[in-house]
Amino acid sequence: MKSAEDGINLRVRRLVDQIHAGVVDFDETYATIKEMLRPFVTDDRASAVSLTNYGGALSDTGSHSVAIAILERAIASEPGFSQAYFNLGVVFMNTRDLMKALN
Repeated sequence: MKSAEDGINLRVRRLVDQIHAGVVDFDETYATIKEMLRPFVTDDRASAVSLTNYGGALSDTGSHSVAIAILERAIASEPGFSQAYFNLGVVFMNTRDLMKALN
């Protein structure tokens, strides 16, 4: 992963932590996160971390079908990256597809 991409992903994690702590506006901050990650995930060489962070942001804002496709890309690019599987399971739980969530 490139250092610029590393820096963006670190900033994204901090913003997500602030969202969960309730200290920033949910919609505004997720819009910022998606804009920050978009340049990396449109690249075929996107890291599993960027794809997973983007997929999580999409899911958290209700774009579940797009999130699934992005998270599947993350898994395909790095099959051992467990956070991508976790996030995909959460998306399936949120969409009530419990059989897929269990797998």
